[in-house]
Amino acid sequence: MTFPIATRRLATLLAPIAVAAALAACGATQAEKDAQTPVEKLYADAMEDVEAANYDRAIKQLDRIEGKAAGSILAQQAQLELAYLYWKTADKVQALATVDRFIKLHPSSPALDYALYLRGIINFNDDLGFLGTLSGQNLA
Repeated sequence: MTFPIATRRLATLLAPIAVAAALAACGATQAEKDAQTPVEKLYADAMEDVEAANYDRAIKQLDRIEGKAAGSILAQQAQLELAYLYWKTADKVQALATVDRFIKLHPSSPALDYALYLRGIINFNDDLGFLGTLSGQNLA
């Protein structure tokens, strides 16, 4: 069976558009994928990244958790993990800002004592200076 020339031309013009539309519908953005991913899975993936010492990726995932599950216990835990990871990556200013934000937002949290401990660790200055090193001073 043969089709008229006008129908073939129309099919030739519409075929690439149909393929492009189908491909565009298949590709989801990262934000759409995150919206579909459960918060618990994001947290588990972040903890796997922490164990693998991939701190930058873990920080990004914990940020997503904090935004996606705001006010939940998991978001509180993610906030504390973020403060720890910022400290671990030597970003003292961001670590202090994160732990202070946690303390202000959750003053009655059961994890408040850990937040205060973490703030002390972040603020701790273990540089003994020249005289401390010369005298062999031990911080313990």
